[in-house]
Amino acid sequence: MHDILVFLSSTMTTPTPFGWFHIMWLVITVAATVLLCVFFRKCTDKQYRWIMLTIGIICILMEVYKQVVVSYNIGTQTWSYKWHIFPFLMSSTPIYACLIIGFVKNISFRNWLTAYLATFIMFGGFGVMVQPGQVFTATIGVNIQTMFLHGAMFVVGVFTIVSGKCGVDWRSSWKTILKGMAVFAVCVAIALALNLITWAAEIGQYFNMFEISPYYPNRWPILAGIWENQHYVVFLLAYYAIMSFFAALFYYMVLGIKTGVAKLAQKRS
Repeated sequence: MHDILVFLSSTMTTPTPFGWFHIMWLVITVAATVLLCVFFRKCTDKQYRWIMLTIGIICILMEVYKQVVVSYNIGTQTWSYKWHIFPFLMSSTPIYACLIIGFVKNISFRNWLTAYLATFIMFGGFGVMVQPGQVFTATIGVNIQTMFLHGAMFVVGVFTIVSGKCGVDWRSSWKTILKGMAVFAVCVAIALALNLITWAAEIGQYFNMFEISPYYPNRWPILAGIWENQHYVVFLLAYYAIMSFFAALFYYMVLGIKTGVAKLAQKRS
């Protein structure tokens, strides 16, 4: 078992933003987005669910890999769970969303999750892919997992809009935004509860799900300054408002591009 974990923990020089490793995954993400949107934009509901389920299964397997490898100390051959990677980061939630979408046939219920994918998850994936910050490590597999997951967040968000599997009519687009905001609010509430519980339990490790802990500074642009200089309630409200604004902005950008491409195709035909 130790030898297997040593192999799975193989190392590399820690990638840098816009270095070869990062650029390679940017190209893969763009290519995957284009191919999926071109060849499966008219996919049936069943095909869409299978695609989401497949992505969800791959992501959950890679998440399990990360949890094991990061928590195992090769030098001492001991286990010590690293609470900062507890699987309820914002980037973890699309895994559960994709799996649920894959198994649930009720379209009305799924629409809440597809709205979340098309707004907050797409924006979150784009943000990390463009500015990876501190996500890279020296472990090859963890770097692959990180890039695959965040790339998949962007891909499934765009694909969900292009394939019409969430409300993509301009007149009803506000409903998609509100549904995405509602799911995000639930996730934020769960993350906050986990942050408070683990602090009270005195786990003795860094734990900051969704970067909204009242005990550890937020590390994201704009929000970091608000956390540091404002009352926590003000920060929390600003966090929700700012995240919602950018999620809606990216949703409308992709919806606008989709509409423009469709009109151009009609003129040519």
